[in-house]
Order: sequence, then C-alpha cells, then structure tokens
Amino acid sequence: MSTLFRPSAFSPAAIIRWMLNLATRTLAYSLNMPEPLLHGTGVFVFAQVQTIENSVGKSLCPLRLLRQLLALCRPPARWSAPSPSCNLSACARAATRWRPKQNQR
Repeated sequence: MSTLFRPSAFSPAAIIRWMLNLATRTLAYSLNMPEPLLHGTGVFVFAQVQTIENSVGKSLCPLRLLRQLLALCRPPARWSAPSPSCNLSACARAATRWRPKQNQR
C-alpha cells in the first residue's frame, strides 16, 4: 500500500515566512501605512544604514589605523620632494629656506 506524499505545511521555512508576513502586516497596521510603502521605507532605511556603516568601516579599517599610527610615530622627514599637486612656488620657497648642516671643523 502506498501513501501519498504531502509536504508538511509546518516546515520551518513556511513558519518563518508566515511569521514574517504577520509581523509586516502588524507593523503596517500599527503605523497606518500600506504594506508596499512599509517595505519600500525599510529598504531605504537599510540602504542608508549600510552606506553609513561602510563609510565608518573604511575609517576604522585596522590596516588604515595601523598606517596612521605608524605615520604618527615616524620622525618627520627633513625635506621631501614636492608632490605633483603641490604649489610649486611654496615648495620652492621652502626648499630655499632649508639648508643642510655645514660640517664643523
């Protein structure tokens, strides 16, 4: 005798989907908003939070923080070549002010 296979209506995935629908409808009802608008607002808020987390994450990146710490601990260079974006006249004035130490005899 064969039994008919009937998928269980109470699978964990079905229960989670049902609870999510219930929570969405309850929240939309309590906020007096239509469900699509509630969903769109949630997506917008998620995108904004994700953007903020990414920007904060870049500034708190461990490698970047380590480079900044090492740059603070490193002694300043006495003179470095001007960068291409540098104002050349200001760099030229700074270069003329700097003179290497003379050998004292």
